[in-house]
Amino acid sequence: MNPKIPSDQKSISVKRIAWIFAAFFSTFIIVDIAYITVAQKTWRGLATEDGYQKGLKYNDTIEAVKTQKQLGWKLQINYQFEKTKTGILQVKLSDKNHQEIQDATITANMKRPVQEGKDFSVDLKFDTKTQSYNYAIEFPMIGQWDVEIIAQRNDDVYQDIKRLVVR
Repeated sequence: MNPKIPSDQKSISVKRIAWIFAAFFSTFIIVDIAYITVAQKTWRGLATEDGYQKGLKYNDTIEAVKTQKQLGWKLQINYQFEKTKTGILQVKLSDKNHQEIQDATITANMKRPVQEGKDFSVDLKFDTKTQSYNYAIEFPMIGQWDVEIIAQRNDDVYQDIKRLVVR
């Protein structure tokens, strides 16, 4: 013998299941919309421009690294804090014989690793007193900065990167 469920109880359980499914999917959709909205409003815009072209030139980059290693140059990057967001960037450049290189052109590219739009570049000048290339920098904001140094003398190019925390 099979006990029969009254029809009014059947319809109640079917309606309840339908409401549970509707509530589940509604919650899922609302959470997805919230995540999409937050993602669009907080995106910092970090993306590589011309990524395809840079990928094609990858072998050139590998060759440049080999050439840089053959130069044997040494680069020392130092940042001395003076006050909030301000300090002296000091770069010492020497060749493979440990002789100071004084006739190079040195550019420092300051980049925010977490935010675009604040990047800037400065050209360092050689100071005979300190035997180094110096520049007094005032950063637009505190936090992490990547300092990319590009030293060039004639056709020789040397690059290095250091991360700073500006207070």
